[in-house]
Amino acid sequence: MPRQWLQFGPYRLDVISCALLRDKQPVNLTPKAIEMLRVLVRAGGSVVTKEMFLEEVWPGTFVEETSITRNISALRTVLGKDQNGNDYIETFPKRGYRLSAPVQPVDEEVKPCGKSLAVLPFRLLGVDIVDGSMGLRIADALITRLANVRTFIVRPTRVVSQFEESSEGRSQAGKDFDADFILDGTVQVFTDRIRVTVQLLGSGNGQPVWGGTFDEGSSDDLGVQDSLSEKIAGALAMFLSPDDRKMLSRKYTENSEAYQLYLRARFHWNRRSESGLQAAIQWFQKAIRLDPEYALAYSGLAASYAMLPMLSSAGAKQFMPKARTAALKAMDIDDSLVEAHAALAFVKWHYDWDWERAEREFKIALEFQPEHATIHQWYGMLLVEIGRFSEGIAAAKKAQALDPTSASIRANRASILYLAGRYQESINVSQESLALDPQSIRARLVMAMSLEQMGRVSEAIEFLKKVCGPLPGAPWCWGSLGHAYGLAGRVREANSVLKNLREPGTQRRFFDEALVSLGLGMVTETLELLRRACEEREFHVVILKVDSRFERLHSNPEFQAILARIWQKQDAVGGVLKPGH
Repeated sequence: MPRQWLQFGPYRLDVISCALLRDKQPVNLTPKAIEMLRVLVRAGGSVVTKEMFLEEVWPGTFVEETSITRNISALRTVLGKDQNGNDYIETFPKRGYRLSAPVQPVDEEVKPCGKSLAVLPFRLLGVDIVDGSMGLRIADALITRLANVRTFIVRPTRVVSQFEESSEGRSQAGKDFDADFILDGTVQVFTDRIRVTVQLLGSGNGQPVWGGTFDEGSSDDLGVQDSLSEKIAGALAMFLSPDDRKMLSRKYTENSEAYQLYLRARFHWNRRSESGLQAAIQWFQKAIRLDPEYALAYSGLAASYAMLPMLSSAGAKQFMPKARTAALKAMDIDDSLVEAHAALAFVKWHYDWDWERAEREFKIALEFQPEHATIHQWYGMLLVEIGRFSEGIAAAKKAQALDPTSASIRANRASILYLAGRYQESINVSQESLALDPQSIRARLVMAMSLEQMGRVSEAIEFLKKVCGPLPGAPWCWGSLGHAYGLAGRVREANSVLKNLREPGTQRRFFDEALVSLGLGMVTETLELLRRACEEREFHVVILKVDSRFERLHSNPEFQAILARIWQKQDAVGGVLKPGH
């Protein structure tokens, strides 16, 4: 596919990745300096004002004017003089700056690799290894290092951690994970060292493509994981593109202890549970205390806070402002961090209700990492909630193609199909998700919601009773159960759900209470509860426009006022869009 560079003098700037080359050699600049250079280059010789820099490079953030002059000075130092002895950047007093050299677009054909890689938990050999999780932690550290490369689509830790040895052998695991390559390894512990032996296998035939052995002193557990993952990743660099090799060799912190704390945080983050995210937050914060300019730690912190409202009984007001602050700090240090853009998109989407900015952040993230399955998944949900159903469904399908073994991504696709009014397809995809993970709460919930909309209310109730009963961590399923009870005329059970939701000492969930009230036909109470859900910025109010359960309220002026409050920043989308339109 074509890759566009903008050339001025001996320099070439990649407009997407912001890589700067001089005579084909990389030029080192801080992220903000190179972002300012991109603005200057794209201006094509026009003067760029201070306000334009602030809007493009530091959107939504207050910075001193000295930040601009400091980065301009750094750019002039690095770029040097042109062949006539003039600076590449001119100053126009009280106006701004401009690039003095002519800019020419250059297209270069790049063949995408598109290969997927699954790093399996390393096998532990010998009887002296007490910590059985060491093999997974080494794999996790390596996955973390490789996560941003484009040569390989790397399967995430949460997927490979579910690997179970089969009779066909580990070389066949590529079928399970739909991966082109498998990285398989063993760990041996000796008195004075740890030895890791690694093979890169083609999943089709199981034949070795590459292999290596790495030794490390065994005095420090986290240090061993860090060092071994760095060595293995370095050896894999021969299979990576030049850009990926540069990214892989980049260090975000020089503080080894901070990096080890970051790895520990990531290990907990990958559990994707409330307790895991809370633990990750503590470790990210410890890493930041050791290195206050550690962009990756701020990015992980932002993602943790942004995801907690989905999993926690605590409200979004407790987490989302912290997510915004951490994301903006990460982006101020390094604007290329995909996770920080995605976290900020989540805040803009679910908390600020700034739909245009949320979409912009998702698009920026996908520019940097177009094969990121989770971001395609989230972006698809945003598009459907806006009412762009076909685009949302396409994004969800893309996410599933990129990570076909993820039960979560399939459950998200089922949610998107439900909101788009394609209920039978939603049920089919929910069943696929449950085949991958029989305990998937979201897949069960979405399947029940689709059954309800197809008039199969009794079946929906039986599904929801199973979710709300033995499976933990699903408080947001009770509203759907109460709604279904109400539709079925089972008033006593519906009122019992309302009573449980309002149990003294528990966090009120006004959206779920509104669902139950709606099922019972109590419109006035439903509207009041929805207003309170909006005041609390509850996570699920963003689906009000497209969730068919609320369709009976569409003609109600009070409901329209609630929608107007949520959608006031989305001028391009007016009225209530019905599924399928």
